[in-house]
Amino acid sequence: MHEVFSSGFYEEVKPVIIESLKRGFTELDPKRLIPEAELVMDLGFDSLDYVTVVMDLEDHFDIEFQDDALEKIKTYGELVLLVDKMIMEQN
Repeated sequence: MHEVFSSGFYEEVKPVIIESLKRGFTELDPKRLIPEAELVMDLGFDSLDYVTVVMDLEDHFDIEFQDDALEKIKTYGELVLLVDKMIMEQN
């Protein structure tokens, strides 16, 4: 796996999440999307936000998450790493 955060992939995922949350009427300051930010505690994700974001990431990056992998995700950084891993596995 390549260096996700230094490669700019971190920044590529950010707008997908921001737009996804906006459609669900949740505003999120992009500055809060840092690797260690917890999705629920720090970013205020609820279950609907989480499902919407996951579906939008799947559509945008043409990937399909496994439920067991998603259950382990707690932070924004972990989510980005999982997206990267899914993309790398497809290539």
